[in-house]
Amino acid sequence: PDRGAKLPTFRVAVFPVTCGEWQAYLQALQAVDPAQAAARVPRLREGSVSLWQHAGAAIFGEFDPERPVSGITLADAHAYAQWRAREERVRYRLPTSAEWEKAARGVDARGWPWGEGPPGPDAVAPFGLHPVGEVAQDESPYGMRDVASGVFEWTLTAARGDPSACYVRGNCSALPLQGAPCVRRLTWDPARPSPFIGFRLVIAP
Repeated sequence: PDRGAKLPTFRVAVFPVTCGEWQAYLQALQAVDPAQAAARVPRLREGSVSLWQHAGAAIFGEFDPERPVSGITLADAHAYAQWRAREERVRYRLPTSAEWEKAARGVDARGWPWGEGPPGPDAVAPFGLHPVGEVAQDESPYGMRDVASGVFEWTLTAARGDPSACYVRGNCSALPLQGAPCVRRLTWDPARPSPFIGFRLVIAP
């Protein structure tokens, strides 16, 4: 975990960015740069087919605009944040690992969004990817939702000992839960998309 960090004030999105929000971005990009729009379609893995086509649907189900977007790189997520910032005139960006952890753990440094201890039956989503906000109990003290029942999330923080990788945080409900999601921290190649990794935005000064 990111210990002892004193952070400036920031605002974190309640939910991860959804497929519907990502689709709106692609449609806007298609109008000005079709090649870039095609390059930023969510994918099962680098160089593979779209996560939203038959191959992806066979694993995760049909396209659902309310499901968190995944299968995008860190650069894709940056590009989306910049587009949203221009559209809304708001200073959006991705969170650092420390910001994400602070928003998830709250003032009492909890390991689980609902407190301490593994989830009860009401805090467990069915195995797979689901619309955001489906598990009401999955909410941090600061109101951040889907910490344990959403997708892993990109952060801006480079991994210690491997500057070519960055930290992803949280948990993906399409994978077995291992450890407390508010403190769990994995490393991943930022240029490598994964169907289990998405992101959320923060607003920061």
